[in-house]
Amino acid sequence: MIRFAFSPGLALLLALAANGQEATIKMRFVLDGPAPRIERIQVGLAFAQLAAPIVNEGLLVERETRGIQNVVVHVYTGRRGTKLAPRPMKATERLLTMTNGRYDPRIIAAQVGDTLKVVESGPNQHSANINFFRN
Repeated sequence: MIRFAFSPGLALLLALAANGQEATIKMRFVLDGPAPRIERIQVGLAFAQLAAPIVNEGLLVERETRGIQNVVVHVYTGRRGTKLAPRPMKATERLLTMTNGRYDPRIIAAQVGDTLKVVESGPNQHSANINFFRN
């Protein structure tokens, strides 16, 4: 079972955000139970020469704290899409590297106007295939 832990002031922060005020929310996702075993993924010939094995990272858990890594949270503003004040956008370059068949970082949050730079390194070069929600 996955537990969700949050700061005691979460209700207050959500109320502030709902009224158009800026707020900060801190969250922590914790696995309640034993961490899953890390299993190797069987790779095809294209990845046969990798320096390190590729493992299933569908659920990454820090063994000591049981904290779950790579969690994405989406804030749903309601069926009618509560109007949020526009935030000033500053274009940023986001870097995605691929080494030994693995992307780093695993998750990138980007917005319209950002640049995504993909860098591949290591003995095997592969083409990145990236799908976006929009744009």
